[in-house]
Amino acid sequence: MKFLGKDKFCYLLLFLIVLSAIFLRFYQLGERFGFDWDQERDAFVAWDIIRNHHLVFLGPKVGPSDFFLGPFYNYLTLPFYFFFRMNPIGAAFGASLIGVLTVVVIFFVARSAFSVKVAIIASSFWTFSVFLVSSDRTAWNVNPFSLFLLIFLYLLLKFKDGKQFYLVILGGVFGLLIQLHFSAVFLLPIFLIFFLIFKPKLKFKYSTFAILTFLLVNLPFILFEIKNGFLNSKIIISFLLTSPPNPNSLSYLDNFTRAWKIFLEFSTNLIYPSSNFALTAFLKSLVLVLLLTVFWIFLKYKDKTLLFLLLWVIFPVFGYILYRSDIFPPYYFMISAPAILLLFSYLAVKIFERNLFGKFLVTALLVFFFVANSIFFLTLKSDIGFSNKMRAVKFIVDRVGDRPLFVSYSTQLGYNKGYDYLLKYYGKESKDVPEVYHFSIVYPKERESGSREWVFGGIKVIQRSEGLGD
Repeated sequence: MKFLGKDKFCYLLLFLIVLSAIFLRFYQLGERFGFDWDQERDAFVAWDIIRNHHLVFLGPKVGPSDFFLGPFYNYLTLPFYFFFRMNPIGAAFGASLIGVLTVVVIFFVARSAFSVKVAIIASSFWTFSVFLVSSDRTAWNVNPFSLFLLIFLYLLLKFKDGKQFYLVILGGVFGLLIQLHFSAVFLLPIFLIFFLIFKPKLKFKYSTFAILTFLLVNLPFILFEIKNGFLNSKIIISFLLTSPPNPNSLSYLDNFTRAWKIFLEFSTNLIYPSSNFALTAFLKSLVLVLLLTVFWIFLKYKDKTLLFLLLWVIFPVFGYILYRSDIFPPYYFMISAPAILLLFSYLAVKIFERNLFGKFLVTALLVFFFVANSIFFLTLKSDIGFSNKMRAVKFIVDRVGDRPLFVSYSTQLGYNKGYDYLLKYYGKESKDVPEVYHFSIVYPKERESGSREWVFGGIKVIQRSEGLGD
């Protein structure tokens, strides 16, 4: 009980917050789990490792380029695929579990950086933000990125307090982060900013071990590079230095403007992903006011932690000036999410404690946040989730039995993914050869009709032909 100190009520609140996080991340897990391109790709890798005993040395390809991340995420999913007997619902379970752990970790990071009150607000934000709930429920390499970012930040705060050993762990965590998403490269300048602000002592022994832990966790990637003449590294350098410029961004200023707009979109999505123009404009204005207020508080109180987190939030906007691809989804700013929510939570507590109007304002905003995000989440529907795909494939397999089959697709672009792995899971393979059972998977179901058709949620299965002798 000593660990709880005098904040026992806050820890009771944390317990309730974690229960809420469990509900929001596991509710209708199969129905809402999107088993699409990324998930099917990772499922095949897990199958190859577990069933075929083939180790992998590279992870997923970075979307807008030809280079690959490290394989950490693929190995992270293996226990879940193993215990769920290669059923992809294991990956969904693992993603949601990591999401719940992230809620717990942000509490301890916020408590270490500020106070237990800030920690309660921060963990509540992460629990109920429908944008983060959706991210936490998505089984792909970005899913554990926030968890390890928060661990990285926690270790930084401990290192700031003079605990040199945490630098060794930092090296390993950074090595894992760059295997999860390429934006982790921004942590290098952020680490430099940390040194300039806090000026911690750096001992040679611990620095050496930090580099060694970084190299150790990246050993599979390094071995691949050595064996293949540093092929991936050359592609990365070429992508950064010689890729053709984005046709829509003819100058650094244009790229900065694009990055700033996407950053504001991402930040407002953390609060509430609205499609209403007026509400979105209000939320963007609110984000700007909050960030400027944090800067004003820093100027007044000279709180170095505030300055560091504020620069952590802002630096990727400038870093993406060098980013040249057309592909720029808002989640590329996930690297800023922990710092954004920590600053917003800190500000909420400061305003709440200031006066009666502050209490009213913060309470009103928090009520809006919790109610709006909860309603948004509970009204979300998915007619092409994992469960419906599983049911459709199971129906086809049961109908065919031991006979060969061919599955074709009549879907919108990108909606034909997930089925090949599920066929493999049930011991079947689609073969485009004469005189086999031919089925078509149609999405949306209104896209096409047939004389023999069955519907599973938003997915339609049409039997085109029967096998020889039927």
